[in-house]
Amino acid sequence: AEKKWDFGILQEIYNVKPEAINQYAPLFHELIRKCESRTVLFCTASVSQMVPKGFEDLHAMHIALGKKLQVPVAAAGKAWLTYWGDKPTEEQRLALYDRDKAHPGKKGSYIYACTLYALLTGHSPVGLSHRLPKQPEDTVPGADARQFQEPAWKVHGDTNAAPPRK
Repeated sequence: AEKKWDFGILQEIYNVKPEAINQYAPLFHELIRKCESRTVLFCTASVSQMVPKGFEDLHAMHIALGKKLQVPVAAAGKAWLTYWGDKPTEEQRLALYDRDKAHPGKKGSYIYACTLYALLTGHSPVGLSHRLPKQPEDTVPGADARQFQEPAWKVHGDTNAAPPRK
């Protein structure tokens, strides 16, 4: 509260209940505003057993809250769904997770980073480096990077489109 930050990013947990996020996120939002910072809602991916419903529920919850608070949503879970398409194989799905099948792995985290980059800068992540600091070069292969960047940029535009002018 003593420092001014550009952004305060609020992230949920995969099993958050609407009552909880709707009760506590506005309180954090007010604290962020008092520090003259901007609130961002970061909607993560759900656990692998909850594809796609868990993702869709989290996304809807964040979109509604974003509208209520008038803040943008970094819709990383939706970017995962967009990357996967309609019928991903189990191998494709699990490639974004860590071994525990609940947390994002390095590739899933790369999509998270692309989603946050798009929201925080307003620029497309398409064309950014595929290299991750202190990681082997093939952690996110260059050929895969664009396939991760494009859904992040698309979802950013779909989620945070400016309202039509009257």
